[in-house]
Amino acid sequence: MAIVGVQATDNRIVSFWSNKKYETVNPRLGAGAFGRTLLVRDCDLDLLQVVKVYEPKNFTPEQYARYFQFFKSEVKILHTLNHRNIVRVYAAHFYGDNQNGLVLMEYIQGKTLADYFKDYDVIFDDCNDVFCQLVDAFCYLEKNNVLHRDIRPTNIMID
Repeated sequence: MAIVGVQATDNRIVSFWSNKKYETVNPRLGAGAFGRTLLVRDCDLDLLQVVKVYEPKNFTPEQYARYFQFFKSEVKILHTLNHRNIVRVYAAHFYGDNQNGLVLMEYIQGKTLADYFKDYDVIFDDCNDVFCQLVDAFCYLEKNNVLHRDIRPTNIMID
């Protein structure tokens, strides 16, 4: 189906139609307790993006539903942020019984902070620059009343 525009239903919900195509570049970019990430290429824009898929393993139905609400909250918070050192969310899609979803996000081509310091003889000025950018991002989060509860060197990318 081609992009044909929008249609408002009787209750004024607007629906979009699209045949957006993505090519999988890396099906296992990462994984965690709540799902996995993959690297895709937007075929129309020729742009690499990350897809974060909600796919928890070994959850009870109650846990699955509860943590899906956390997943949606994270997406909503990220979608409202706009800072050069915080990954951008392009779109979110929730489907099925609204207990499944995926998020299209900015792809940061680089290394994790852990690998950056392990792989390079980093000089003091580089450390200082990375530190200042991290502090700037955390100040922005603080001003927006956001508390990030999963900060670790493997979750920070250096490009």
